[in-house]
Amino acid sequence: MTPVFGIRRTGLAALVAGSMSVAGLVAISQARSEDKRASESPIVQVGAETEKAGPKKDEKITIKAFMANDRLPAGGQCRVAMLVTIQEGWHINTNPANPKENIPTEFKVKSKLGTVLKGVQYPKGVEFVNTMSNQKESVYQKQVLLYGTLHIPKEAAGSTEELDLEVKYQPCNDKICLPPRTVKITGKVAVAAPGEEVKEINSKYFTSGN
Repeated sequence: MTPVFGIRRTGLAALVAGSMSVAGLVAISQARSEDKRASESPIVQVGAETEKAGPKKDEKITIKAFMANDRLPAGGQCRVAMLVTIQEGWHINTNPANPKENIPTEFKVKSKLGTVLKGVQYPKGVEFVNTMSNQKESVYQKQVLLYGTLHIPKEAAGSTEELDLEVKYQPCNDKICLPPRTVKITGKVAVAAPGEEVKEINSKYFTSGN
């Protein structure tokens, strides 16, 4: 299936070139059928250098992004979920961090047309005992979902929004912590025109409790 969301990888050294994926951030063409618009969006795999390169062997997490709607509602809101999968034996810090001197995981969004991210929800983590300091820490292991709500300006109706979704994190194991890293997913997302229908997608990630 042809990807429905355009992505480019930044060349900045501070950004991680690991395995990143986007699902649900969509630029829908008028030719797509109603059935396809209502279904879950395909996942787009992005590798280290090109879409065929695959993830680096030393990368500790993979990330996928999902939107709750097939396009952004102008003047309205759209839920977004970041699915973070963490390599076995590694963990990342919760937000808020515990202990507070740890570097928390953060989810942020930048936009071209003024869309802002609000109400980011960071779940509770699990208890981890740092064997080096014998200190209890709160961390995310295996897999975690981060949620937020995009608020779209009314003036963006009928346009294409450009979003940068960023997740900052620090991967650690029971012996070392690597330097903090930032994963950046960039893409163009259609904003509904006045009177245009906006449909729900990716329902498995957006239940009444999230």
